[in-house]
Amino acid sequence: MDSVYENLEIPSMPQVITRILEINENDLTLSVQELEAIISSDPNLVSKILKLANSPFYSRSNNISDLNRALSLLGFKSVKSLTLLVSIAKLLPRITQNSNIQKNLWMHSIIIAVTAKALAARIGDKKNQEVFFLAGLLRHIGQLIIYSRFPSSYESALKQSFNGLDVESLQKNELHLFGISTFILSEYAMEKWNFPGEFVRVADIIDYTPEEVFKKAGLTGTVVCFAEILASLKEAEDAKEANKSLIEKLTGFKNQYYRHFSLSNEDIDYIENKLPESFKDNEFYNFCEELFLL
Repeated sequence: MDSVYENLEIPSMPQVITRILEINENDLTLSVQELEAIISSDPNLVSKILKLANSPFYSRSNNISDLNRALSLLGFKSVKSLTLLVSIAKLLPRITQNSNIQKNLWMHSIIIAVTAKALAARIGDKKNQEVFFLAGLLRHIGQLIIYSRFPSSYESALKQSFNGLDVESLQKNELHLFGISTFILSEYAMEKWNFPGEFVRVADIIDYTPEEVFKKAGLTGTVVCFAEILASLKEAEDAKEANKSLIEKLTGFKNQYYRHFSLSNEDIDYIENKLPESFKDNEFYNFCEELFLL
């Protein structure tokens, strides 16, 4: 198995990410100072954070050109998530031969992350929304690692599994082509990068049954997998060529999560109608599209 990982050339974790993960958030004043010091050492990060702070969603009147003001406006946890997002994206080489696939892989993970954060605010843990965001963002990092190393082969694997939405089929294709599934690879990468165990457990979820997910990864994993089901179902329904069996399968999982969380009619209405529409006005989601040249 070691040779498989070596062939995939999993990149080493940049020091900036290690330093961010080590920040003690108990003393928020000190935490903001530490984060500001880390970001200040990377002009690319500074420019992206200032650009987000000056976007229509956040900017109030005057142009924000000071990093400290941007941190105050955006909030510590949001900036921490954005910094990790940018730093992780820089780990992987940009593929030019078919950048749309890399874009779609990134944006699918971002949709899962933003959805998980929204679900956490409503039915999960309002105080730790960024944990759900990061767990959703990183769950499929193995796909991006494999695609950055073997773009043509992985493109084939995606096409044979309805753009990767048929996870069971995709996993079989991955094992056949690479001798490893991206679930296992995501788990390995999280461990190698010394991410918290909570993220490692979420990355390795294969059985989407909510009760089994909860046993393995608790509330974080259950909310993230619920977000992934919703994101995949929306993409499958919007596809030009509908896959009825896949849509039925994902709908079945969605209903299982409705029952698991004992959702009210109001909650279901929010998830079915308001949550998908919210992406149109979600400045962070729109910003991410631009963030990766995507």
